[in-house]
Amino acid sequence: MSFLIAAALAMGLLVVAPLVAHLLRRGRAEEREFPAAHLVPLASPVARQRTRLEDRALFGIRASIILLLALLGATPFISCSRLGLTRPSGASVALAIVLDDSSSMRARTAEGQPRFTLALAGAEELLDSTREGDAVALVAAGAPARLVLAATTDIALVRETLSQLQVSDRDTDLSGAVQLARSALGQLPHTDKRVLLLSDLAGAPIPEGEIPVAAPLPALAEARPDCAVIAAVVRGANVEVQVACADAASARGRQLSLRPATAALGPSPKPRADAKASEPVPLTEAAGVQSLALPTPSDPLSWEAALSGADSIPENDAAPVSPRAAATSVVVVTDASRDGSATGGPPLVERALAALEAGITVQPRSLVPDEAAALEGVQLLILDDPPGLAPEARAAVRAWLERGRTAVLFTGEVAASAQLASKLEPFLASSRWEPADVAGLDLTSVTWLSDSSGLDRLAPVGRSVLEGSLLPSTQIVARWSDGRPFITRRDVGRGKAYAVGLPVSAAASDLALCPGFLALLQELLTQAERGGGPARTRAGVTWVFSAPPQVSGPDGELSQDASSTDGAARLTPGRAGRYRVSIDGGESYRVVELSAEEVLTAPGALDQPSLTSAEGAQRARIDVSPHVALVLLGLLALELVMRLFGRLRAGPERRARRRSDAAA
Repeated sequence: MSFLIAAALAMGLLVVAPLVAHLLRRGRAEEREFPAAHLVPLASPVARQRTRLEDRALFGIRASIILLLALLGATPFISCSRLGLTRPSGASVALAIVLDDSSSMRARTAEGQPRFTLALAGAEELLDSTREGDAVALVAAGAPARLVLAATTDIALVRETLSQLQVSDRDTDLSGAVQLARSALGQLPHTDKRVLLLSDLAGAPIPEGEIPVAAPLPALAEARPDCAVIAAVVRGANVEVQVACADAASARGRQLSLRPATAALGPSPKPRADAKASEPVPLTEAAGVQSLALPTPSDPLSWEAALSGADSIPENDAAPVSPRAAATSVVVVTDASRDGSATGGPPLVERALAALEAGITVQPRSLVPDEAAALEGVQLLILDDPPGLAPEARAAVRAWLERGRTAVLFTGEVAASAQLASKLEPFLASSRWEPADVAGLDLTSVTWLSDSSGLDRLAPVGRSVLEGSLLPSTQIVARWSDGRPFITRRDVGRGKAYAVGLPVSAAASDLALCPGFLALLQELLTQAERGGGPARTRAGVTWVFSAPPQVSGPDGELSQDASSTDGAARLTPGRAGRYRVSIDGGESYRVVELSAEEVLTAPGALDQPSLTSAEGAQRARIDVSPHVALVLLGLLALELVMRLFGRLRAGPERRARRRSDAAA
């Protein structure tokens, strides 16, 4: 409190003045007994009681006046500051509120409140200043940016939608959110359009645009200490844990250890009774990402890596242990000697998978695994013209497919020469290779591919004849230009088994050299994700399932996203932790991880060129002086009325006493 404020409020001490005045007024003279008074009937001192009540009310009014005068003297130095919509032109406003719901908004401010709570309060204040005709849109800035509510004049609906927003563990996508906000306002007839960004600005710079963007809450951009456990993955005999710290001070004196999994990070198997926590490992006192190794426990799914100490975001101080390191694992079974690649290096199918840049891990093998355990953790199996499958391999692949996985068989001359014991089930009963003189595929049969370029110009030296060898419940999903089957698909349990009528080898055809081949591999990866799914993803990444699953995580049951036209079930976890996925009685676990950038990226500066605070700035100061002055005038008027009423009532009594005295 400044000296001026204290001096102004000290005027309130003058409230003792009317108290002293009233006490002096109520002084009484010395009383003496008059004998003749016994002849006068006893009467209650009504006038004195009434005067005493009036004096108390009058004293209260006068004391309040003095206190309000002191408050009025302090109000030039004290004012309420809140967000509001200024209207330079006086017209209606089209407003897009961009609310950052990313992980960094969990940070507590110096007052102990999360940034997201302050952002919600700011949005409510903005809605309080809206008028009839104003249009408001809501955009969430957690990656990927989402248009939560299109522009509407129904402010009650905006409030209801705003109350349902929650902070998440997503990355920050300020650029995408601002572009969405501008698009939401672009077609509105309002001339005054604005985008208000309620964020800590810990992200990419705000893009330039016609609609101005303002960040009216600078308190959100204050740097706060934070260390977070990004990932904990089993790698051999150790659990490799990645920890990100915003600065060196955040890591000072903190340690990392394993502890039994807690319900706060989602469902997990119960740890063994004899399970013991690992010895703590100290963090390096430095900013950035550091890797630490802890001994792998016997049941990794029952443990989590946790930091000691405290910082501004306690929610990210622990992460569940994931038993698998790869996000998506693909096994490719091929014979490199028959690949036909003249330049050497990896086979063509491996090169094509690498060109997709899908963040997958490719495991090349020369033989099909003959045990289902060897395919544990694999989401996609690619067989390039194998010489059939042995009975053990067929059983292993079938059992693996039934758990919702995806496999594809590229058939050629080698597959057609499979011996009787080495069949092509569960893809085909058999295949037959023949020379071909056909002009590519019928593109109308491959519209399900995102890009079918080049498939209509295939010039193979031969092709596999698939008709006559199709197993029950097989569907033809692509055809040659002469109508014969080229790609088939068969459901095996919850999984899908594809068969293609050409090998990948460049010596047999130019299939692997056209863009349509990459589109086919991308579609297979998508199907693999729907069935098995990655073991580790970031918050905000959508999971796609071929059948509706039951998914439970840190916040309970995860609800399904809006239905899609392809009939797939989509769920988007926004909270980091462990999730249990149940489909048709099968159960698996997935881990959602944080992004290191959310911890390492410092809150942005408010002096970015694209942020404006020109005419129509959204920060409004509300001075309470007029309100205090009105109350003060009302009390003064009330005092005058009471004094006037007291004189009018006392007048007849004084005249009656005068007449009585004159008669005596």
